[in-house]
Amino acid sequence: MIRLFSGNTSLVSVVMAALLLVGCTDESSEKNTRAEPPARPAAIQTIAGGAVGGVSFNGVVRSAQRAELAFRVSGKLVSMKVSEGDRIREGQVLAKLEQEEFLRAVNSAGVEFEKAQADYDRGAQIFKSTQAIAKSDLEKLKTNRDLARNRLSNARQDLDDTSLRAPFGGVIAKKTVNNFRNVDSGQAIYVLHDLGDLGDLGDLEVVVDVPGKLFLSPTGQTEAFAMVENGSGVRLPVVYKSYSSESDSLSQTYRVVLKFTNLNGQNVLPGMNARIYPVEDGVVGETVIQVPIQAIVPTNTGDEFVWLVGNDGAVEKRVVKIGQLVNDRVIVKEGLTAGDQIVVAGVSALTEGVKVRPLKAKGQK
Repeated sequence: MIRLFSGNTSLVSVVMAALLLVGCTDESSEKNTRAEPPARPAAIQTIAGGAVGGVSFNGVVRSAQRAELAFRVSGKLVSMKVSEGDRIREGQVLAKLEQEEFLRAVNSAGVEFEKAQADYDRGAQIFKSTQAIAKSDLEKLKTNRDLARNRLSNARQDLDDTSLRAPFGGVIAKKTVNNFRNVDSGQAIYVLHDLGDLGDLGDLEVVVDVPGKLFLSPTGQTEAFAMVENGSGVRLPVVYKSYSSESDSLSQTYRVVLKFTNLNGQNVLPGMNARIYPVEDGVVGETVIQVPIQAIVPTNTGDEFVWLVGNDGAVEKRVVKIGQLVNDRVIVKEGLTAGDQIVVAGVSALTEGVKVRPLKAKGQK
């Protein structure tokens, strides 16, 4: 009897232990289920670096020293000796007007001057020897002679001005008229750009027209880089030089002038088109990262952070340093690199460690 009772007691103990084990396992499983809720759907963006996040402006290269060349007299063009793109030297004759009329004017003025000079010489001799001429009459003869001399000098200058000469060496950027046309005095014939010595491209700059909504008053430290359409694809650093304080009445744009700081051996000429890319904090040619502005979360301490998505889908705070706004995006200067994944919508509902998954598009299963 005693042995049978002991056997039943052992059986009961085994059964109770098994029940307790099952209960503990169920309770542990339930706790694990509560600790790992399903990942939340979220708008996730993979960071892709770009040159400047797509912000750029069209520009045109020009020389810092340039001039519109024009005749000082009106006439008919009979000779145009240079074309666009030609390199020229200082003093070189670029074009000529028909000279026949100007030669006649010189001859006529010369005859008048010779007569006026002879009249004055005769009057001066009479006044000196006999004083048979009044001093006032002698002064009139002198005045007439001086006026005739001035007319002759002007006629000779007009004749000389029928030849258009280069005021400095450079390259012909543009020819504005065709040969054998009548032109007015002051009418531009050529546009000349200074290129310095033939082995040196001199001071080149780029002119861009910036829309008013994107225009901020630049400073001397404002930098960018230019990609000139010369087939090289090389980024050339440029810095701010000047800007117009008033917008164009028609286009509502502000003209900004940037100057090259290093041509890196590239063949850059006035008249070439260029694409200008603004750069943050003088980082020329570096990768610039932009994110939607709604991805940035401000803190009470004045910092900003984004929700970075880890490999396991859990989010964590990543403090970032932001720069200027570009439309609906903001430049991130520090804290993110290309390839990082961040949450870009619904960031206020997230907490550290919450797991997220990419939000599926409509119709996607």
